[in-house]
Amino acid sequence: MKVQGYTYTKVGGLRVTPITQLKRKHHPKFAREYKKPVITSNYIGIEIEMVSDINLEQMAVLLALNKLDHRIRVMSDGSISSNGDSEVPYTFEINILDTEYNINNTLDKFSKMLVDSDFKFKTNLSCGTHIHFDMRNRDVEEAYSNLYDNLDSILKTVHPSRLDNRYCKRNKASTHSEAQDIYAGSGARYQMLNPESYSKHQTLEVRVFEGTLDMDKIKGWISMCLGIINNGNLKAVANV
Repeated sequence: MKVQGYTYTKVGGLRVTPITQLKRKHHPKFAREYKKPVITSNYIGIEIEMVSDINLEQMAVLLALNKLDHRIRVMSDGSISSNGDSEVPYTFEINILDTEYNINNTLDKFSKMLVDSDFKFKTNLSCGTHIHFDMRNRDVEEAYSNLYDNLDSILKTVHPSRLDNRYCKRNKASTHSEAQDIYAGSGARYQMLNPESYSKHQTLEVRVFEGTLDMDKIKGWISMCLGIINNGNLKAVANV
């Protein structure tokens, strides 16, 4: 079977029907579209960088077949490398967006899709996991300061490779406004706490976490950061 120039017989362990036979509600094109909040409730956005034996277009089909195309986007990212691993030559970034209330459910469905499929998915040291916290209903200055004050504790939960990484430099500024000024015009977003995401997405992005396909680990990072953002201190969180 050919779809958009590539051939395959199975996706997600299932024999696929022609893409035109997919219900109109779910389609690979939706898995390539930018996602944004549709209600006022607080959202969580997650960027997971990974390598695979299927390409970006095939991943979009897999997401559509598993009815995840409206909550998950697949896109390219030039910072990811397969590091010469011929088993997983393709690289892409997964963007997951859902409410704080439902994000764990969507992570579980995504994890099940990966496990149940016939394909290979991995992360390596070129991969990171970035988590966006919704600031539409929060004070971004207060949230940034809370995370900055607890950064040492957050760093105890991450892989050592993230401690000296050009894509997530340690923040030097204790306030959100100062953090934007320090690297103005030269990569302010490449800090552990990205101050630029607020003007673009109305979020505060935490970029310090390593690449992982362990959804329980990601859930733990989310819970830890929400505890800090909302309460100003680090709470004991399982799975971190």
